[in-house]
Amino acid sequence: MITRIISDSSCELFDSADGQFRTAPLTISTDERSFLDDDNLNTREMLDYLSRKYILATASNGPYEQQMHRLSLAKMDRYFTYFFISEKIGVSKPSPLFFSKAFEEINANRSEIILSKDTCIIGDSLTSDMKGGLNAGMHTCFINKKGIDNLPKEIDFVLSDLSKISDVL
Repeated sequence: MITRIISDSSCELFDSADGQFRTAPLTISTDERSFLDDDNLNTREMLDYLSRKYILATASNGPYEQQMHRLSLAKMDRYFTYFFISEKIGVSKPSPLFFSKAFEEINANRSEIILSKDTCIIGDSLTSDMKGGLNAGMHTCFINKKGIDNLPKEIDFVLSDLSKISDVL
């Protein structure tokens, strides 16, 4: 499959086997508190926008109950189909095993397998999110809130803030 950015600023994947475009699942890192800030309108708008187009999963390092509680308090848990949290998975991002186990769960009971190359991780950590996503063969979208220079050229999309997500996905 190949990624296509179409004119209405959405991202679709083209399956050369059947000649069809379809949406791809996205993984959103929720490690940083700023992603879960209840007052962060950009986060809610981003999740609302993305959840109408894609299967959403959260990928987070940390204690399971704490991360789930944060998502619940921020009323953001409703946007996600899958919750991948290091305490439950048994290994942290950026370990390839974290992503391998996540894809194993995503593909359980699925007739059409979702491959990592057909997905995108959105995050604001170069070490756990971008490195992990790249090592897993995923597309990457880095939220560069701190204005970091000299980013790895392998990152697919770099945005200054969440409000720009609809420009690339």
